[in-house]
Amino acid sequence: KKEKKRKARATDAERFKGVPVEKKYLELSEEEKLCPVCGTPLKEIGEEFVRRELVFVPAKLKVYEYYSKSYECPQCRLQDIPVIKKGKDDRAHMLYGMASAGTVAWVMYQKFCNGLPYYRQEKDWKQYGVEITRATMANWVLRNSEAFFLPMYEYFHRKLLKRGFVMADETPLQVLHEPERRAQTKSYMWLFRSGEDGLPAIILYGYSPTRSGSHAKEFLEGYHGYLETDGYQGYNSLSDIKRCSCWAHIRRYFICLLYTSDAADD
Repeated sequence: KKEKKRKARATDAERFKGVPVEKKYLELSEEEKLCPVCGTPLKEIGEEFVRRELVFVPAKLKVYEYYSKSYECPQCRLQDIPVIKKGKDDRAHMLYGMASAGTVAWVMYQKFCNGLPYYRQEKDWKQYGVEITRATMANWVLRNSEAFFLPMYEYFHRKLLKRGFVMADETPLQVLHEPERRAQTKSYMWLFRSGEDGLPAIILYGYSPTRSGSHAKEFLEGYHGYLETDGYQGYNSLSDIKRCSCWAHIRRYFICLLYTSDAADD
């Protein structure tokens, strides 16, 4: 019998790779630095590693206040020709609100990567010493996403339509507080992605309140390649494309037939 080889445990050096290291020295007191025999001051001869400790440094907040400095030419002023220059403010990182780019990126990271809702982030900000409401954070994310991410999304959308092979699918989701719609009403998130053609993958999501094929038709307007989907007929309205079926969906019918045949034999 083959023995399963255990995975070697990672060393401390591997686990803490990339983390800044600060040396802490265990020093003797001034009295201990004297020889206990003759009283001569001891001489340092080296150092020895004792232990390693991982320390968490809590986040800290800062507020930057920008002031424009003004300068005037003293010579021109004597000639009644005032020459004044002011320090120019470069365009702020964020178009909306006083949050910096790093602050909005942190809110997005906590929300979409760590799954931390805005109301819980609101409590975190209070611990840092600042009161920021969940509505404010939501506005930061929405408005800055539209300003900075939408152009990038549209760029990849144009690139996707130039590919020769595209896959699509849609899945239901629930949206709360949507105008003129009940919370129990199904909405849909559509996924469009490029195929495995050796080029960088492009994966785009698109929201639609319904499962109407008009959304796919609008999104894929101008596309003329192969489209792989399930058997949903909503994609039939797309023109000038080559429909491909998904092998995973076709396989289901064979599996169903196989188990049905086995049950009949029993």
